[in-house]
Amino acid sequence: IKLVDHPSERKLHASSVPLIGGISIVISFFLALLLSPFGLGDFRFLMVGMSVMLIVGILDDHQDLPAAVKITAQFLVALVLVKSGSVVTGVGDIFAWQDGNHQGLGFLAEPLTAVAIVGIMNAYNFIDGLDGLATTLFILSCLILIGVAIEEDLEKHQFLLMLFLSTAIVFWCFNLSIFVGSDKKVFLGDAGSMIFGLVLVYFLIDLTEPRGARWLMTTTAPWIVGLPLFDMFSVIILRLARRSPLS
Repeated sequence: IKLVDHPSERKLHASSVPLIGGISIVISFFLALLLSPFGLGDFRFLMVGMSVMLIVGILDDHQDLPAAVKITAQFLVALVLVKSGSVVTGVGDIFAWQDGNHQGLGFLAEPLTAVAIVGIMNAYNFIDGLDGLATTLFILSCLILIGVAIEEDLEKHQFLLMLFLSTAIVFWCFNLSIFVGSDKKVFLGDAGSMIFGLVLVYFLIDLTEPRGARWLMTTTAPWIVGLPLFDMFSVIILRLARRSPLS
């Protein structure tokens, strides 16, 4: 179906590579959910968001969707999550003296949360330009969130994060040709990179805001995805300076 990434002056790989990493990860994840020992209704909006971004990512990988279409789909997913309760209501105690003066966001909470969700999805999409980079960063961030879920004794969060981590590690082996031949190499694709960002930002919000996690403060949560965010901002600034397209 021509869902492949062809070499070009911007791409250094020698031959066409299938863009099926995201598809493989999400389908494997959804099938494995059938083995869940408990109900996962609390995460239904995350599953809906993942499904939408999978479809948008596949279409983009196949025929390069206009940037406006992608950003619209991302904001729709973000709004669904926000309206379902995934909202950052405050930025915590942002001053060094830790006096307990938490800075609330008030009426800006929902729009700023939506912007944050879209921003992190695009940050992982931007940084996915080197074999294994986006996946390695996702694995490291996911391990931190698993540690928080274990300390907070959140069994469902542990189950979902470990399950998604498992599928990401399997893809990682194919992406870097570890234990498999180079002829079996696959790329993550926009579907995979955007879903990486979506999964991380969802659990970052869920483990800091609604449950008041002791092990993850709102002020420290963004640092778990700090490198992709810094990379995205640097890319945007450089492209604006060079008057290059942002997409």
